[in-house]
Amino acid sequence: MHINNHSTSISIGKAIAIILMVVGHSGCPEPLRAWIYTFHMPFFFFVSGYCFNEKYLDAPQSFIKKRMKSLWLPFVKWEILFLLLHNLFYRCHFYEQCYSYKEMVKRFFQYLYMFGSEQLLGGFWFLRQLLLASILGWIVIKAAQTLRKRFPSLDYKMLCFMGGGILLIFTTLSYKHNLRIPFLMNKLSFLSALFYMSGYIFKLYSPKISQWLLPVLFMITTIGSVMCPVSMLDMKIQWLLPYIAIALTGCIMVFIMSDIISHTPLSILGNYVGTHTLTILTWHFLMFKFISIIIIVINKMDINLLSAFPVIEQEAHKGWWIAYAIVGISFPLYMANKKENYQSKTVNKNSTH
Repeated sequence: MHINNHSTSISIGKAIAIILMVVGHSGCPEPLRAWIYTFHMPFFFFVSGYCFNEKYLDAPQSFIKKRMKSLWLPFVKWEILFLLLHNLFYRCHFYEQCYSYKEMVKRFFQYLYMFGSEQLLGGFWFLRQLLLASILGWIVIKAAQTLRKRFPSLDYKMLCFMGGGILLIFTTLSYKHNLRIPFLMNKLSFLSALFYMSGYIFKLYSPKISQWLLPVLFMITTIGSVMCPVSMLDMKIQWLLPYIAIALTGCIMVFIMSDIISHTPLSILGNYVGTHTLTILTWHFLMFKFISIIIIVINKMDINLLSAFPVIEQEAHKGWWIAYAIVGISFPLYMANKKENYQSKTVNKNSTH
């Protein structure tokens, strides 16, 4: 199996991961949630490394500018917007606490540095970690390129593989001895960079993986989610190495699934969802609130339950998680489609004058 960097398969893979992310947040049954959390976030780092373009090795400023535009700018834009709306959301019972002026100013500057997050943008930790992982990944790949140029007899692929090994050592040390760079890199950052580098190494070697291995990979991730029930955000040192192996298995599983779907009619929908992952990441928690309102009205429950995050757990377990998931995925896509249609009509209207 070989997937082109810009193929539809990449977008479909992102679509699978973002759909699973929303389902994981929806209050779905614990076995399903545990399975999703073994690989869905590692896949985003993995696929970002897979898509790394070597042209940026000689253009670090362009690389940083591109990453800041695609990661830092959306983070700051949406965090500040949701910060300004925080007290309004509080009055709507979405939050339990109201911000003082001092707290809002403090958070404003924190968000400029990508520290912290508004609750309804809880998934935005990913943007900060992807930015750091991208930079650290660039450094490792650049070091491999430099060594290759200085010592032509060295194999570039092996140098990158060794770079991944060094990242694995740093990741292990960060979890075992709290190795960190104050105010910049922490254990989660090293783990994210490791998955990023793993994706790049996977692209370099481009192993031929049969689609018939899909059931085997599914079984491994399923058993792994039972034996190693952790995620990137609640990792413990004793689970680190097993988790990394299971997560990478899941990443390859998603690659195979996306390759299969790319040859079916579902590819169009998958490609559209995959190109709007940030939209879903941004709005799905807020969309959950509308299902919570419906549940509260139907069951005549206390309005303060609306502040339950991310969902009203006891009701989600009764089957409402399906509605949470559907709305969390479909409504952001609906809004994105309406916006695109409006922009398209505006452009066409202006072009006729």
